Amino acid sequence: MAGRKRSTARGGAIATTVVALILLAAYAFSGPLIGTGGDGATRHERSPTGTATPTSAPPIAHDLAPSAASQVLVDAGLIDPVASGLGAGDTAWRVDVPAVEALLASRPVDDRGTPLRYDRDAFGQRWADVDRNGCDQRNDVLARDLVQLTLREGNSCVVVAGVLQDVYTDTNIIFERGQDTSAEVQIDHVVPLAWAWQHGASGWSEIERQQFANDLANLLAVDGRTNSSKSSSGPGEWLPPAADHSCEYVTRWVFVLDRYGLAVGTDDRAVIEDTLDRC
Repeated sequence: MAGRKRSTARGGAIATTVVALILLAAYAFSGPLIGTGGDGATRHERSPTGTATPTSAPPIAHDLAPSAASQVLVDAGLIDPVASGLGAGDTAWRVDVPAVEALLASRPVDDRGTPLRYDRDAFGQRWADVDRNGCDQRNDVLARDLVQLTLREGNSCVVVAGVLQDVYTDTNIIFERGQDTSAEVQIDHVVPLAWAWQHGASGWSEIERQQFANDLANLLAVDGRTNSSKSSSGPGEWLPPAADHSCEYVTRWVFVLDRYGLAVGTDDRAVIEDTLDRC
């Protein structure tokens, strides 16, 4: 009898050890979780690193916490906090789909058979300081969207280096200002100027167009090659390669359309609606 008890206890210990090893292996392969604390600050288990030469680092994990660029969508009530399940006090964020759909429904349809001729000069000075903070809009966007910033000595407006956690490709990109390196990170007009020109901006005043071209709500620092591939496409032709960011991307599109009273084509509207259905 005593022998059987010892055998049973030994078997239970072995089973416990096996379960512990399985759990340890699962944790090792799961990677670090990223969440936000009750104060809204994003916690990263590891910081982005890189060399002095601009390059793309391995993919990074993203939660749904709003970045500084996303705050305008939070303030507009288009992104809401929800429980993340990552731990006590943690929060994530989701798109308020009904609110975005209501804004989209208010936009008129505009399917032009022949696109109007696009005039870039009609949008005024490139990277004008429209918010009057003493820094041009390009540097404002870099300062907002990059981490580990280095500013030019004697001129705190100029960003000379940093790391972009790119929402279009889910990669870290090392930015270093220079003739051969600056293009690694470009500033994207989420709603492109040429697209806006064809859907209402051609009838605006030059002041209105310059404001639109430099509106921080419509500007994101992104991977240069991906931005070039997007060109002037609307959502009907292009969405971010990192699909997890499509919900916020189309939400920003609708916000900008509503903010400037722009119309939207049938194809673009259909893809926005389909994307929102999956948010």
